[in-house]
Amino acid sequence: MAEYRGSIDIDAPPEVVFEHLTTPEGMVAWMGQHAVLHPEPGGEFTVDVDGTPIRGRYVEVEAPHRMVVTWGVAGSEEFPAGSSRVEFRLTPTTTGTRVDLEHTGLPGTKGSGYAAGWVYFLDRLRTVAAGGDPGPDLLTVTTRELFDDLAGEQLRRPGVVMGRAMRKDVLRVHDRVYAFVTKDRLVVKLPAEVTAAMVDGGEAVPFRSGGRPTREWVMVPKPTMPAELDRWRRLVTEARTYVATPSAPATSSAASPARRRSRSAGPG
Repeated sequence: MAEYRGSIDIDAPPEVVFEHLTTPEGMVAWMGQHAVLHPEPGGEFTVDVDGTPIRGRYVEVEAPHRMVVTWGVAGSEEFPAGSSRVEFRLTPTTTGTRVDLEHTGLPGTKGSGYAAGWVYFLDRLRTVAAGGDPGPDLLTVTTRELFDDLAGEQLRRPGVVMGRAMRKDVLRVHDRVYAFVTKDRLVVKLPAEVTAAMVDGGEAVPFRSGGRPTREWVMVPKPTMPAELDRWRRLVTEARTYVATPSAPATSSAASPARRRSRSAGPG
C-alpha cells in the first residue's frame, strides 16, 4: 500500500479552511466539480473530481481542527469506494492555519499520481481559503481554453490581433505570427538559441513545418501545475516581444510567394 503526507500554511483561520472541507460550495472551489457532503460520522462524502467519482464517508469531524474521511472510486475494483483514509488536521498559527494531510491505504499503483494530485489541489486550497482566485482547473480545462485566456491578455497590447494561419487561430503582432496552439501544445516563436536550449533541456520539442523541424518555433506541453501556466504566459509574452522587434525574421501573411513555398521556415 502507498500513502501521502503533506503540509501547507494558509493565510486564513481554521474556521474558514474547515468550511472548504465540509461544504459543497467550499469544496468545489478548490477540488472537484460536484460535491454532496454530510459532515458527521457516517455521513456521505461524495466529490466528482475531474471525471472521477470519489466516494466515501466522514469518519471523524472535530470542527474546526480535524476531519477524517474514507476515500475511493465508485466502480473501481483496484480502488473501491471508501477503501483508503484521508485525514486533515488544522492547527492555528500566528498567520492563519497549518494544514497537515495524510492519505493512507492507497493502492501501490496510485501512490505517485495521488502525491502529485494532492500537491496540486492543496495549492489551490491555500489560494481559495485565503480569498484568492486559483485560476482554471488545469486538469479539466482544454488547451484551447487556456490559449484563449492568454490571448485575451495579449490582445490588450498595442499591435496584437487574433488572425488565421494554417487553418488555426493565431496571435499576431504587426502582422507577424508569434503564438498558437496545436496538438494540445502551445507553439511560440523565439530566438533560435533559446529554442535550442529549450529542446536540449527537454522543455519543448521543435515545431515541424513541411515535415522538417523549424529553428525558431517550439511546442510546449499543456501545463498541469500553476507554475507551468505562468511559464506559458511568460513564453507568449517573450514571443511577442521577439517578433515585434524589427530585427526578428518576419512571419507574415504578406510574405513573398517564394517565402510561402518554403514551408520549413515556419508558420505563415
